Amino acid sequence: MKRTLTAVILFMLLVLPYTSAASVIDESLGFISYTVADTNEIPKKALLLTALVSTVGKARNSTDALSTVMDVTKELLEIQNPDGGWGHYRGEVSTPQDTATVLIALGAVMELIKDYPTGISENDIEVAIRDGRTYLLTAFNGEGWGYLADSPTEFYPTALSLWALGTTGLTPEKSIAVEAGAEYLERARDLRPDYLALRLIAFKAIGYGNVTADLERCKELLSSAGLNERERAMLTYALVLYEPLSFDTGRALTVLELTGNDNGTYYLTSKEGPFLDTDSITPTAYAVMAFSSVADRLSGNFTNPKGELCSALAEGQNPDGSWGIHPGTHGSAKATYYAVRALKTCTPVPEGVDRAIEWAREHLTDAKDDAVLHGTVTEEYYYTVKLLAEFGDLSDDEKEELLNFTRSMEVFPGRWAGYFSIPQPYETAMGLDLLLELGAKGDDINASGEWLLSVTPDGWGIILNHLLGVMVGKNVPTTVEALESLIRVADIEKLRPHSDWLMAQRLDDGSWGHFGRSENILGEVSYGVGSMEYTVRAAEILDALGYDVKNDALKWVIDNLHNGTKTTVDTALALEFIKDVKFLPEVTLYETITALRGGLWELHYTGEYQTVAETIAPQLEELGSSVDLKGRVSKVEDGNHIFLAAPGDINVSRYNGEVTLKVRGQLVTVNGRTYPLASTIVIIPGRTQDGHVLMVLFAEQSSGAVELVFTSGLFKYFHGKYLVLEAKDSNGNGVIDPNEIKLLDAG
Repeated sequence: MKRTLTAVILFMLLVLPYTSAASVIDESLGFISYTVADTNEIPKKALLLTALVSTVGKARNSTDALSTVMDVTKELLEIQNPDGGWGHYRGEVSTPQDTATVLIALGAVMELIKDYPTGISENDIEVAIRDGRTYLLTAFNGEGWGYLADSPTEFYPTALSLWALGTTGLTPEKSIAVEAGAEYLERARDLRPDYLALRLIAFKAIGYGNVTADLERCKELLSSAGLNERERAMLTYALVLYEPLSFDTGRALTVLELTGNDNGTYYLTSKEGPFLDTDSITPTAYAVMAFSSVADRLSGNFTNPKGELCSALAEGQNPDGSWGIHPGTHGSAKATYYAVRALKTCTPVPEGVDRAIEWAREHLTDAKDDAVLHGTVTEEYYYTVKLLAEFGDLSDDEKEELLNFTRSMEVFPGRWAGYFSIPQPYETAMGLDLLLELGAKGDDINASGEWLLSVTPDGWGIILNHLLGVMVGKNVPTTVEALESLIRVADIEKLRPHSDWLMAQRLDDGSWGHFGRSENILGEVSYGVGSMEYTVRAAEILDALGYDVKNDALKWVIDNLHNGTKTTVDTALALEFIKDVKFLPEVTLYETITALRGGLWELHYTGEYQTVAETIAPQLEELGSSVDLKGRVSKVEDGNHIFLAAPGDINVSRYNGEVTLKVRGQLVTVNGRTYPLASTIVIIPGRTQDGHVLMVLFAEQSSGAVELVFTSGLFKYFHGKYLVLEAKDSNGNGVIDPNEIKLLDAG
C-alpha cells in the first residue's frame, strides 16, 4: 500500500497543475477569517488565530487578516478567567488544554506585533500570557497535565501544555514541570497519528529529545493511505517544523494542496468516523500553519527612492520654471540649478528642465542687478550663470559678456568682496569657479587660487581684517565651496591641510553640518547638525581628493531620505548622490516563487544547460508564468529572469546584495561557508529594478538533480534568503534520486 500511494503521489507531482504555498495561504484567508469570528469554542478560536497570525505578511493582502487578529485577540483577553486560564466556552471552568491553546495563539500574536501595528497593548498580552502560564504550572499534577487541574495525567493536555510553555520560553532545563511532562510524553507508545504529531510539535517547542524515530514514522504515515485530513495536516505541520525543505516535505505539502477544496477557497474537511461530526477547523488550521512555515514575509510594493525623488523634484517646480528653496516658495537660482542638475539624471528627463533653463535666461538680468547691488558675486548671480553655463548652450559671445561682467565685480585681481566689503573666501571661490566654468584664462585665475591658499593654513571662514588676514568662523560650506573651485587649479597636496580639516568636521553619524565641533570664548562646546547639502558636497569633494568617505555618507543619505525638513537643494543633491546605487529591496525565495505564478520570465542558460532549461520550462509555465528561453547568460536591468549557470558565471551581488558567492578551484563559498563545487546547487533570489531574478547555479554534473527539483514540484516550497543543496549519487547507480538531494543551508 505504501509503495502504491507513493507512486500515486509522485504521479500527481509530475502531472497535476501546480498551486503553491502562496496560493493556499491566499485562498484560505476567507475561510479562516470567517470561521474564527463565527465559532464560540475557545480552543478552536485560538487555533484559527494561530493559523491566521502565521499568514500575516505572507499573503498578498494582510490588511483584513490583521484586523481580524486584533479583534479576536481582544476577545480572548477579555474572556480570560480570574485564575489565569480559559475554558472551552466563555465563563466555563479553566482547563489545561484550552488554556494552552490560547497561550500558543497569544505567543504568536506577541511575535507579530513586534513588526506589525495592531492597536493591541503589548503589556496586556504579556500579562495574559504570564497569568496563563501561572495557571498551567499550578495545574501541573507532578507528572503532567490532565483534562482538569490536578486530574490524572493524559497525553493530549500534556502535549498542548508543553507546546504552550515552550512558546513562553520554558524548557526542561528551566522547569521541573516541563521536564516531567516531556518524560511522560516520551514514555508513550503506539501513538495514534495526531498524538504523534503533537509529540513532535511539543518537543520542538521545548527543544527536547531525539525525535529521529518519530520523524521516520511520521514520514511513513504520510506515505500511507490510512490518514484522515486532520491527521495528515497535523503530521505535515510537524514534519515541516523539522524538515522545512525536503522531498518528503514537498510530497506531504502537495497532498494537502490537492486534497483541499479547490473552488477559490482553500479548506480541508476531515471525516472523523461513523456518527461523528466532520471537522474543517483543525485540519485547515494545521495545513495553513504548515504552508506558512515554508513561506517568508513579502517585502510589499517596493518603491525605488530615485523615482520618488525625481517625482518630488519635478512636482515642486514653480509655474515660471524655477524652484524655490522649499516647494511653493519664490524661485531661487541655487535651488533651480541643483534641481536641473539632478533631474538630468532621471529617466526620462522631465520636460520642466527646459522651462528651468528659460527661466534662468530671463532671470539673468535680475541676478546681475543683485550682483551690482551687493558689489560682488552673489549666490543668485553665481547659480544663475552656473545653470546657463552648464545647461544653457551659451554662445561664445554670451560667455565673453558674462566673463567681463564677473571680472567687473573683482575688488582685486582674482578676489571678490563679501562681509565688511573686503575680499572673502566664499565669494572669491564662487568667482573663481565662474571664471573656470566660462572658459577663462588669465592671471586673475592664478591670483585667485594663490590668495585662497594664502589666507589660512586649513579650512576657510570669514576674514575680519584684509591686511592682517585674521580669519574666524571656519565652516564647512565655505571650505567645500573653496575646495570645489581649487581642485580645478591647485595641486592636490596643497589642498591636503584643508581637506583634512574638512574631514575632521565629520560628525559621528557620518554626516557634515555647518561645523563639526565649536567652542566659544566662554569654553562652551557645541556640535553641528547633519545637513543633506553639506554631507553630499563634502563627501563628493573628499572622495575626489582620495578620502574613503562615500559609503558612510551614502548610508546616512539613504537613512535620511524621508526627513521631512529637506530643502529642494537637499532633495536634488541626494538624488545625484544615489544615482548610481542599485536599489534592490531584500528579497526571499518565497517571494520570487510567488512572482512565478504569473508574468513573463526570460530563462537564460549557457549551452550545456539547454536540456535543463527545456525540461523545467513547462513546470514553470504550469505554475502560471510565461517562459521565454534565451540561449545566453547576459546582464539584465529590468523584468523577470531565471539564470541557469555555473557558480561564478553570474555576478550574484548585482541582483542580491545580501549574498556573496566565490569560486576557487573546486570549491564554492556562499556567505562564508564553503562547499564542493561538483555536488553543490546554489539557488539565490534577486531583483531587477522592476522585477525578480532566480539564479540556479550548479556544475553540469548536477543537471539531473536540478531537473528533479523542478519536475517534482519541490521548487514551489523554496523559502529563505537562499538555498544550498547537495546532490550526490551515493548509491552509485548513475542517477540522482530524491533521497540523495539534501539541504545544506537555507540562508
